[in-house]
Amino acid sequence: MDQGRSGLRLDKYWALELEETGVSRARISEWIKAGRADVNDRPCRRPSLLVRTGDRLRLSWVPPEERIHPVPGALDIVWQDEHLLVLDKPAGLSVHPAASCNEVTLANQLLAAFPKIEGQDPLRPGIVHRLDKSTSGLMLAALSVECREQLMQDLAERRVSKEYLALVHGRPERDRGQINLPLGRDPDSKTRIRVLPKTGREALTMFEVLFVFPGEAFSLLKVRIITGRTHQIRVHLAHLGHPILGDRTYGPARWAELHRKDPGLARLVSRQMLHSFRLGFRHPLSREELSFSRQVPLDFQRVLVRLQRRPQTVAVSGGPDSGKSFFCRLLAGTRHPVWNWKTVLAGLLEPGGDGLELLARTLGSGFDPGRPESDPMRVIAGGGTGGGKTEIIFETLAPLLEHRMREFISENHGSRLLLLEIPAGLLQRVGRDSFDRVLRLETEAVSKKDGREDGHDLVIINTGSKEDLEKQAEYAARLLTRSRREKTREFVQQMQKTGIVRCPV
Repeated sequence: MDQGRSGLRLDKYWALELEETGVSRARISEWIKAGRADVNDRPCRRPSLLVRTGDRLRLSWVPPEERIHPVPGALDIVWQDEHLLVLDKPAGLSVHPAASCNEVTLANQLLAAFPKIEGQDPLRPGIVHRLDKSTSGLMLAALSVECREQLMQDLAERRVSKEYLALVHGRPERDRGQINLPLGRDPDSKTRIRVLPKTGREALTMFEVLFVFPGEAFSLLKVRIITGRTHQIRVHLAHLGHPILGDRTYGPARWAELHRKDPGLARLVSRQMLHSFRLGFRHPLSREELSFSRQVPLDFQRVLVRLQRRPQTVAVSGGPDSGKSFFCRLLAGTRHPVWNWKTVLAGLLEPGGDGLELLARTLGSGFDPGRPESDPMRVIAGGGTGGGKTEIIFETLAPLLEHRMREFISENHGSRLLLLEIPAGLLQRVGRDSFDRVLRLETEAVSKKDGREDGHDLVIINTGSKEDLEKQAEYAARLLTRSRREKTREFVQQMQKTGIVRCPV
């Protein structure tokens, strides 16, 4: 027994030794009382016995009658030889039986596929390390006793490299970092782990930000664990303020918030978005260097693509009487939200509205909305040209309109397409780059006089024919749909190049 655990109770010592198995301290205490523990080659039935440095300790922690049974199942084998197996565990499958798990496990399926491993651990044949039930990805399994013993030694001595992909809430302050915080069982919960600075066991996690999704609401991290504590990645990232998406245990507040704000995404997230991405190790017998990686499964891919699909923002601009409002309604139909600057401005100018009060404080008695040069609608539509009070009114109201516009975009983040009817002057202030696409409507007379303006993705000529405008709206809708799909393809190709996804979604 190592010196670091001298003075511990016998049941506490074995609880720490068997932490990764999920066996409770109460169960271990029962085994000790039943005579399954030896101290210095003599039976010991006292769970409270304090162990000392140099003690020889032994625990027969699985009675002969407690064995699992083979249950056939589909194993996704990545690589194997006569001693070793590398497999891809699906999310939703427990690794081995535990007090809280009475269902078919990976260990049952391994025993059915490889009966020769029956002579290993009766409850965990072939198992040398574990993944949480809701975590997918690569695992090692031993097919021979000698392989199992060497693998467990390599894992204990940190000679196995384990990398994960984790989708987390928010964006970490640093693009690379490490979390070095001791972990242990939560004193208030038997199933939870927490940071315990004084009594926890060493736990070291390295992370790197691979991709930040629109609005910095979510990030994809590559995570490497140096130690292998229970729930290590989940607890460390949650402690950092960025719990894993879908982790109801360590990120309940974020999960509840997601249900309120984006129920569609919440329905898509069926588990914690954590995947064992890469394993690197020496073959336990030949000592050959081996490395394997496996892309995320389809459910993970779908969430990645869904997060990338932020709303396509389309500004619809144009001169007076060009038909902007009607064209927006045609494009939107009944599915897509529309922001109309005139409606928003009218609300700002109502009695008690922010815009009216701000103008009154800025201009005092000099503000007379009845005069053409002071009419806010005309001023905003004209871009505030003319100087004097006109410019003051524009510079007063334009920031309010821009703020309301960005609020509209944020509130409708779950939509695929957002249409924003915006006058040319406000568009110039906000900036062309604030939108994914800019459409401009012009009457036929203006078009013949001035020609098509640069800086717009599409110029629509309103000939005065409703039927013609409907056809142009259909054409514009097809272009916008094509543009959204192209963005999704580019994202998937980027993920494919890094080996994160295996095929287009």
